[in-house]
Formats: sequence, structure tokens, C-alpha cells
Amino acid sequence: MHKVTRPEDPEKSCLPCRVNPMRLICTCKGSRKTGICAHIIAVNSRCHRISITSELMHSARKKNSKKTKHRQATGRHQMQPESESEPESEIDDTLDDWHSSDEEY
Repeated sequence: MHKVTRPEDPEKSCLPCRVNPMRLICTCKGSRKTGICAHIIAVNSRCHRISITSELMHSARKKNSKKTKHRQATGRHQMQPESESEPESEIDDTLDDWHSSDEEY
């Protein structure tokens, strides 16, 4: 179970955030890593400090306004050039030697 609390010194313990106007902290791993988590957002919402619906609408508008151009993936349909460092006969000889050494044991 996670514990959402107000820190002793919110200026030092909490980053200012639009969805955390109460400047809460949580004991969960996500909050410790990023500074915000679903637990903090839920408490702020239940205390009527934020509106989840308006925040989601704001997030959706922000995503739609950002028009990114996706580049075409390249290189997947190209074949690797054959290596000329070792002839195939040398590779076959090496494999034959390896197989014969397994049979000896």
C-alpha cells in the first residue's frame, strides 16, 4: 500500500506541477522516479483540486496539435552483401572438423 502525504517542506520535496497543486508526495516507485504518480493525481482529484476530465482533454488537444512526420523505415528489405573474407569451403572444413571432434567423445 502506498502512502500519499504532504511533505514537511514542499518547496524542496516536490516539483511544481499542474496536476499536483497540493504538492503531495507518494511512497511508490513511480513517484520517487518521476515526481508524480496516479496516487497523487487521484488524491488531488478527490480533494477537488483538479479535474481529471479537463486534464485529459488538455492532454488530448496537446497530442493532436503536435503533427509529427514519420520517416519511412529503411534497410529492412536490403540484403547484406556477402563476405569475401573466408571462402565457403574453409567454413565447411571448419564445421566438418567441429562435428568430427564431437563424435570422438
